[in-house]
Order: sequence, then C-alpha cells, then structure tokens
Amino acid sequence: RLVLIDAFARAAELQATHIVNIATLTGAVVRALGQAYAGIMGNSQPLIDAVIKSGINHGENYWQLPLPEEYKELLKTPYADINNVGGPYGGAITAGLFLREFIPENTAWA
Repeated sequence: RLVLIDAFARAAELQATHIVNIATLTGAVVRALGQAYAGIMGNSQPLIDAVIKSGINHGENYWQLPLPEEYKELLKTPYADINNVGGPYGGAITAGLFLREFIPENTAWA
C-alpha cells in the first residue's frame, strides 16, 4: 500500500486525471468473492463502470465493493494520522479507504 501511495504522489506530479490501480491488497476479496470475480472500488463511478465494462468485453468479472464512511473509524490510531491496517473485519474495504486518502484531489480512481 505504501508503494501505491508513492505512485499516487507521482501521478499528482504528472497531473494525471485518472488512476486505475490493480493490486492484491488483501486476501479478504478472494474470501468474499472467490476466484471468479475481482473486487473493484474507487471514487469515480464512471471510471468504475468503464473498468467493469472493459472486463465484460475481455472475460474478466468485477464486483463493486463499497467504501462506507463509517469504516474509516477502523483506520484511526493514536500513533499516526491514519492506520495502514483496519481491524478484524472489512479488510478489503479498509484497504480501499486507506488508499483513497492519498488519491490526488480531482483525480478519478478505480
């Protein structure tokens, strides 16, 4: 995740308007969706929809996961501004919420 954040910072330097990152953030998605679907989340529904459509056209299945604000509580820690590890549940969601904190402003992300 920390390497991805460096990539997001570089994207900001390059004034990227869109970021699509593909990563195995956690085994939680595989436990939830199995091996036939990849989880997708982001801050831009049009970009998420475009990735899902591309997947359909190329035989890849995606399932959109939520990024509920109430799960941000799991990222709180007295030791840093934000915790890299969420807690005992919602691992995929907390990973997405963690990454979302570092997406450059006005940048579409999926």
